[in-house]
Amino acid sequence: MQRKQPAATDRTMTVDGVMLRLAHPIDLAQEWIGEREILKQLLACWLVIDPKDLPLSPRITGHPGSPPAKVGVPITDISAGLLAANGVLCAYIHALRTGQGQMVDTSLMEAGISYTIWESSGYFADGDIPGPLGSAHRVAAPYQALRTKDGYINIGAATQPTWEQFCRAIGKDELITDPRFKMPGDRKKREVELAELLEQILAQETTSHWMDLLDKAGVVAGPIYNMEQVYQDPQVQARDMLVDLED
Repeated sequence: MQRKQPAATDRTMTVDGVMLRLAHPIDLAQEWIGEREILKQLLACWLVIDPKDLPLSPRITGHPGSPPAKVGVPITDISAGLLAANGVLCAYIHALRTGQGQMVDTSLMEAGISYTIWESSGYFADGDIPGPLGSAHRVAAPYQALRTKDGYINIGAATQPTWEQFCRAIGKDELITDPRFKMPGDRKKREVELAELLEQILAQETTSHWMDLLDKAGVVAGPIYNMEQVYQDPQVQARDMLVDLED
C-alpha cells in the first residue's frame, strides 16, 4: 500500500515498513492527484483538492458572492479511501478467479471530481460554469435550508406533489396556484424570491413545530444539528452510532 505525494515514485508494496509477500499481490496507490501527474510540483492536501479557489478545485461550495469555502469534512480523503477499498475488493475477487494480481490506483482529485454530478452534466451539456449556491439545489427549488424562528430547517420539496403537500402543511394553499411558483421550472427560476417568502412564513414558528407538521404531511424535511444534537437524536442512538467503551 502506498500513500504518496506527487514526488514519490517507488513501487514498494509495504505496510508500516513490512514487505507484503502475497501469492497474487494487489498493489494499492492512493495519491493526491493520480498516478499520471502533470502538476507534480503541486503539494496537494484536502484543503487544495476540496472546492476552494485553488488549483484543481472548482468553486461550487459556499454562497454566491462569498469567498471560497471548503466542505466541512475531509470528503476527498474519505471518498478516495472508500474507492480504494472497493477497488481492492474487486481486485481480490479477480485474483481468486484468475490468479492474477492487479494495481489499484486512486487519488483525492478524482474522488472529488466524481461528486460533481450536476455541475459536470451542466458544463458538458451547454458549457455552463456553475457557481456556489449555498444550501440550494442545482436544479430544484425549494430544496435548501430555510430560516425558522429558532434556527434552520432543510426542506426537500423538489417534486410537484411534494411541493403541494408542503404548501398545505404550512397553511399556504394559495402558493400552489400562484403563477410565480406554479411549476418546478417557475420555482427554480424564482428560487431567491421563493426562499425569502418561505422564510417569512417559517420564521413565525420553531423548527420543531414545522418538523411535526411536515413529518405528518410526508414532506422531506430535517433540522440542522450541532454535534451535541447529532448524538442526542433518537435515530442516531437507535443505530448505535455512539458506543460506550470500558477503560
